[in-house]
Amino acid sequence: MLLLFVFNPFKQTLAEGSKEMNANGGSRAFMYSTTVPNATNIYPTLGTVKVFVRPGETIHVGSSAQGIGGGYIVLRAPNGTTYSTQNYGATGRITNRSQEVAGPFILLLNLGGYASATFPVSNTQGGIWEIDFLPPNANSTTQPAAISASGNWTQPNTAYIAAFDVSVRNTANTGWVTGRTYTNIFTGSLGNFNQPFNALFYALTRDGYRYTINNNGQTGYGFSFFVNNKGVQTAAGEPSYKSFNDLSGFNMQDPREEDTETDYTAKLFFNAPDETMPTSATTRTGTTWLITQPTSPVATNYSFRGRKVRRTWPVQTRRAVISGSRPTLPPTMQ
Repeated sequence: MLLLFVFNPFKQTLAEGSKEMNANGGSRAFMYSTTVPNATNIYPTLGTVKVFVRPGETIHVGSSAQGIGGGYIVLRAPNGTTYSTQNYGATGRITNRSQEVAGPFILLLNLGGYASATFPVSNTQGGIWEIDFLPPNANSTTQPAAISASGNWTQPNTAYIAAFDVSVRNTANTGWVTGRTYTNIFTGSLGNFNQPFNALFYALTRDGYRYTINNNGQTGYGFSFFVNNKGVQTAAGEPSYKSFNDLSGFNMQDPREEDTETDYTAKLFFNAPDETMPTSATTRTGTTWLITQPTSPVATNYSFRGRKVRRTWPVQTRRAVISGSRPTLPPTMQ
């Protein structure tokens, strides 16, 4: 009997999306893709994810919903060009947990990966691409069955997507570039109550600060996760420093909208942000901020001002001093 062992030292695995979200245990959060708001999802999106790319790089995308029912992927380049995988069939479909973990298939390098849909970035398309993940059945809001983050999932025939991926291949086609894919808001479902959500997000703020956010087993069931600079605001647009149980009457920056001078939404990366990204990048509607270095506050034009306080001693204490005996100090002076 002949045994043949093949060792491939060049195997690389990468995926930026659901693989990273489910790498820390807990329960799987199924992405909720819809345009219809409801009482617990007031900022609906079609699972919109964004990615920074340079000319010559290649975007690899996939989802568990690709080619199933109405499921496909839409990509919008910063120069206005729109692409779709609507007629790609099974190309771009992540069929199981093993393919999700392995990431995009690359010949001789990642044989266990999924067959990704690929989109080369032309000389006029560098910047931020927007990517929507459409579900198999947008009209069905039936909740998915709760499973562990590392469990073998099945793509439901609903508005929920089990797995999604956006990965960037470098210009030389020799490796993956991590820390490029982010979202402004993630809306998902854990499938039931008391299911722990352990995903890590890497928040990048407009003023350059990086935060690692560990959801640490929170049990939100259905939830929308995003980060901004003010939280829930007062009617005047100032931070309220309060939580709200009623979603019908609070004021907050919509994470789907463009930033303003005073209000912005942080970018939630699935890996630590790539520090080689520029300070800003082109989008379909203008530009957006990326990597900046926080500046330490410097105090200027300051001065110190003192006030002379005259202390009045009780009469009996003054008499004690005159007579030479040891005075008894007031309680506040002892």
